[in-house]
Amino acid sequence: MYNYFLLVGYVARDFELKEVGDGKKVVALTLAVQRDFLNNEGSYSTDYFRITCWEFLAEVAMNVLT
Repeated sequence: MYNYFLLVGYVARDFELKEVGDGKKVVALTLAVQRDFLNNEGSYSTDYFRITCWEFLAEVAMNVLT
């Protein structure tokens, strides 16, 4: 059994493809996701998620995400 989730947001910072150790590719990016409900001050809060993509997904992220 697998757990799946989907985050919809925007890339908050620029990121770059790096190679570590044995030539493995890695991309670390920050995704900003706005909440669907208002907070106590009457505005929408934003949560920031740090996401790390390795190998094939790192290359896809570099080509697709802006």
